[in-house]
Amino acid sequence: MVLTAHFVDSDYKMHKRILNFCVIDSHKWESIVKLLENCLIDWAHEILTITADNAAANIKAIDYEGLKRLESSIVAIRNAVKFVRC
Repeated sequence: MVLTAHFVDSDYKMHKRILNFCVIDSHKWESIVKLLENCLIDWAHEILTITADNAAANIKAIDYEGLKRLESSIVAIRNAVKFVRC
């Protein structure tokens, strides 16, 4: 799994940076939740949106109660998240 930041600088130039890269033992939503939790603990207060592919496990991991421990941060993120089908 890769956690990537995308941002526009003051000159309106797009930048991308890899913030975290880790191996996923399983593609089940429970494993994705655990890895997301570890990443979000460090970055939750600076995240504007989360974008994932359309895999069912990713959607369930982001939307499921498995992120309950990060509820206050997730509520702020969910309020900003817009789902765009690619």
